[in-house]
Amino acid sequence: RPSGPHGSNSSPILRANYRTDLSSLPSSYDSSNFDLCFLCHDESKLTTTAPGYTNFYDPLLYGNLHKWHLKNIGSGLKWAGNPGGVATCRVCHYDTHSDQQASNTEYWYYDGVGNDIPGYPGWHRSIGSPVDGVKSHLVNFAPLVTTDISYLDPTFTKPAFRIWLVKEGSGLGAKAANSRECDLVCHGNNSAVVTMDNGAGGTVNTLYKPPSAYDDSLTY
Repeated sequence: RPSGPHGSNSSPILRANYRTDLSSLPSSYDSSNFDLCFLCHDESKLTTTAPGYTNFYDPLLYGNLHKWHLKNIGSGLKWAGNPGGVATCRVCHYDTHSDQQASNTEYWYYDGVGNDIPGYPGWHRSIGSPVDGVKSHLVNFAPLVTTDISYLDPTFTKPAFRIWLVKEGSGLGAKAANSRECDLVCHGNNSAVVTMDNGAGGTVNTLYKPPSAYDDSLTY
């Protein structure tokens, strides 16, 4: 029996089932859609309410954001031609082999040094591949996921994954070191496509960061 990921009846010759179809999304969570993932990953860490199990969580509102996207997304993810549903792994980890091919994703990181992008001192941007040495956790969005330039600065032309290596700003508007943000259009509120539907007819730019005792550095 092959010891690698390939060699079975599961398409495309994978050892276990992995849902790749994004033309429609499941209406509810089904672990069998991710059998391949759970050969290595611990399902319980993705589907429990404890926020510290993964480094994708909102410390103030939603808790474990893996669970929220897989089970509790509310009205569901929406884009043109898709009626909505709960997230699948491939929506946010589109290229599971390497995010070097994620040409639709912008990776931004802030270290407070330099002025690579006019008007954004201390920020650096890479389109299509993450910056060397900065952890992206294979975050690279499916091509159907887009950015909302009517809501964001027009500088964002693709789905943005932003990382703060050091603190930026002060007071209520400050961003803590090791924080991350996604800026996407993938949530639906009724028929309107908005950025991060907060369930109350509005939008929220979800901030998340790892707990202090788990992976608290964003660089290798």
